[in-house]
Amino acid sequence: MTTKLPPGVLAYFREQGARGGRIGGGRALETMTREQRVARAKKASAAAVVARKAEGEEDEGQVSGENHPRPDATDPTGFVIDD
Repeated sequence: MTTKLPPGVLAYFREQGARGGRIGGGRALETMTREQRVARAKKASAAAVVARKAEGEEDEGQVSGENHPRPDATDPTGFVIDD
């Protein structure tokens, strides 16, 4: 069951999340070595690539979210798909 939060509560949560995000970068700079920060960034980047690929599989054959096939779409046998 999902319920909507009151606007004041939602604004508070957004503010707290933004505050934590601003603290995170500076805190990492103070407490992590350069190598640790690089490793964290690479891990985040790899996760983003996986997420984009997973999202792209759902839209395979689609042009940036539009609901029509690409003009050059072909099936596995090499025939051009005409709709």
